[in-house]
Amino acid sequence: MRKFTLQSATLGDIDGQGYAFTKRTFEGREVQGILFVDDEQDVEALQQEDELIYEGALYYRRKTQGPREEHESFPVEITGVLSTGMGHRVSFSAVETV
Repeated sequence: MRKFTLQSATLGDIDGQGYAFTKRTFEGREVQGILFVDDEQDVEALQQEDELIYEGALYYRRKTQGPREEHESFPVEITGVLSTGMGHRVSFSAVETV
């Protein structure tokens, strides 16, 4: 299976590199994602926002072929923040199932 690649994406008003992907759960299809942000102040600003919109690549997982990629925009909530060598990794999940 092809791997997901980091692409230019936006979370709220903050630009970064990341992607979102679908994941099957017992409740249906869920969307999760990550975004790498350089500035710690940007991460703090994201955590203060009430409503965040992700805009960027969304990968749909498929069993028979590699993932299908589309450009999507949808509301998300932050599930975690981790400091890495590439900056800060912001994990998120979609507010609604796809």
